This record gives sequence, C-alpha cells and structure tokens, in this order.
Amino acid sequence: MNMHDLMNLHAPDLALWGRILLTLDTPTLVMLAAACWFAGGVAALMATRRALGRIAQKVAKLEQLANSTSMDLKTLLREGDRPNVNGREIQAALAQLGERQAQLELRAAGGAAYEHAIDLARMGLSPEQLMRTVGLTRGEAELVAHLHRADLAA
Repeated sequence: MNMHDLMNLHAPDLALWGRILLTLDTPTLVMLAAACWFAGGVAALMATRRALGRIAQKVAKLEQLANSTSMDLKTLLREGDRPNVNGREIQAALAQLGERQAQLELRAAGGAAYEHAIDLARMGLSPEQLMRTVGLTRGEAELVAHLHRADLAA
C-alpha cells in the first residue's frame, strides 16, 4: 500500500489505520504526533493572522470616520464663534454630525443593530420608532421599514 492509497481511506478503513499505527515504533509515532500538532498550530496561526488583518482594516476605517467626525465638530465649533453664522447652517451641520456619529456606532456594533431594526420593522414599527429605538438615521429607518414591512404583506 503506497501513500496515495493511505490518504484515500474511508471510514470503514479506520481499523486499517489503527493496525498501521500499531506497527509503528514509538519514535515514529511521536514524530507523527508532533508533525500533526505543528500543522494544526500553523493553521490556527494563519487563521488568527487573517482575522487580525480584517479587524485592523475595520479599526482603520472606524478611526478614519472618527477623525472626520472630530474635524467636523472642530469646524462647527469654530463656525459657532462667528457672529454672522446662520442658525440653519449650524443645525444642518449638527444633523450631519449626528448621522456620522450614528453610522460610527452602527459599524462598531457589527450590524447587530440592523438585524434588530429588521426584526422591529417586521413587527410593524414605524421609521420614527426605529430611529428612536435602534438609532438609525431617517433614511436607514425608512429603507428598513419599507423593505421589511413588505415581508408582512407577502
């Protein structure tokens, strides 16, 4: 029996594997166990590295959004010191800042808020209720309500 035949064994052939392992001497079994342990460790390390890379990308995006929001706030505060700034401009800037903050919070929550909003929309909550309960922006709340209220009608 060659190595290719050993690799293609099926469940009924496990007894054969047991007999093969019994014929191996202790140092060979130890080396085989060490090789399996090492291969498992390498696989776990590679998976962890990929996961850390994805997390680092998400953190970088969140930091970028937070920096942008911080710059908007600083600009808004500077604009507020000028006496000729229109009150509507300040309200619009505050609304935009609030939406960015909500986006940051939703992204940090990992999408769980959207799933919660979808469940609530299926129960018939209005966009205003979704905005208050989950913290969605008006556009997000209206979209979720529109898309998932249709689930009830279907």
